Amino acid sequence: GSLRALRLVRVLRVLRLVPRVKGLLHMVRAMQYSIPAIRNIVLMWVVVLMIFAILGVNLCGKATRATQPGVDPDQWVGSEVLFSEHWGFHNFLVAFLTLFVMSTNDNWELGLYGCTLDP
Repeated sequence: GSLRALRLVRVLRVLRLVPRVKGLLHMVRAMQYSIPAIRNIVLMWVVVLMIFAILGVNLCGKATRATQPGVDPDQWVGSEVLFSEHWGFHNFLVAFLTLFVMSTNDNWELGLYGCTLDP
């Protein structure tokens, strides 16, 4: 616990070089000035994901296994979601997280398999 904190403090000693090295100082200042722009981009990305999550819930949220060929629709009306509980568009949070994972390409294939019908 405390040993890790001491190691972190040792690593942060490198930051004392920033005022002495002119090129490093310019890079740190450029990163400081770019933070507001990056924040705006991330906020815009979140808004776009929210819009598509709302659309996905409204357009695909009622999809049930009744759409699967060979299944009697009276058996499944509104009871089971087409997608797994962790992927799909059956509620806003799951839809938002599905779109987030798909847009970052991080483990997107899990979402692909989670959103398919069982054979």
